Amino acid sequence: MLNPVKVNAYFKDLESFLVNLGIKDMLSRIWNMDETSVPLTHKPERVLAETGTKNIPGRVGDCRESLSVLGCINAAGQNIPPMVIVKGKTSKSLNAFNVSEGVPDTKYTYQERAWMEDVLSETWFRDHFLRFCGPERPQIILLDSHSSHETLDLIEVARENGIELFTFPPHTTHWLCPLDKTIFGTKWNWPGLFRRAYDKAFTPSNITSGFRKCGIYPTNKDMIHKEAFAPSQPFDHLPFTSPVKSTTSTSNEANAAITCTSSNENWQQNSSKALNEVQDLSSDQNQESGTSCDHSIEQSMSELTVFLSPISVTLSTSSHNEVPTGPSSNACQS
Repeated sequence: MLNPVKVNAYFKDLESFLVNLGIKDMLSRIWNMDETSVPLTHKPERVLAETGTKNIPGRVGDCRESLSVLGCINAAGQNIPPMVIVKGKTSKSLNAFNVSEGVPDTKYTYQERAWMEDVLSETWFRDHFLRFCGPERPQIILLDSHSSHETLDLIEVARENGIELFTFPPHTTHWLCPLDKTIFGTKWNWPGLFRRAYDKAFTPSNITSGFRKCGIYPTNKDMIHKEAFAPSQPFDHLPFTSPVKSTTSTSNEANAAITCTSSNENWQQNSSKALNEVQDLSSDQNQESGTSCDHSIEQSMSELTVFLSPISVTLSTSSHNEVPTGPSSNACQS
């Protein structure tokens, strides 16, 4: 919570200061400068999981690098191009950024921890602020009480150029600093921003259009276009590349030779397992009639659909006395 005594004193001092400078109503001369940290990795604060789940893993990067962005705006609605501070010890650290596509006239610099420091504050003021603030004097910059903003060198060079520095009370910028309140404070303003987008999207016409285009009301299956079904074709059994032929073996022995191709190597283990089951079934039926054996093999082949993705299968029977064993001749080849 804010201290009302300190806040009241701040507004009293600010108004008096602006009046003494003669710029109370000169909006283009009243500036606010502040910096914010921008992480370069995705750090989700929440993870979606089923209720009651324990030990929920999160997916985050191991890189914790960030950069700092220094912005400056005035009460007339104008802004100065930002200064971006990246992490690095030499100018080569800037090569990792495509600065040509950045905000025009942005000043890029580097610091070992990508933090604002005394020298960078002075550099920003001398080389950047004075370039864009205009020739009118005096002017004022409102900023927080960070140590890098209150150096003697910065105060002196500012006064030499007709610029006054005025700091906010400690721990009040989330209420008193314009950049924190509106530009950098998007989390606080998110509900209002979302409401504007929500009101534009959730209109009666959009809602009824959704029901109509999905064929719900009026009920109309033709609203689902043919291309929605293009990737696959309906079938009840595993599609074969050639008809299944049954032959009766005079020796009452039949063997199944299966050749399959698949684009997904992950199915190989399951298909080999299913193949072994077919081979075992074939061996158990060696004493039965050839027709019965062929029928059992065909029934087992249908069960392969549990293990296999849509693939091509060729089933043939032979009258050899040996049943193939092992995956060398029957494994799925991707």
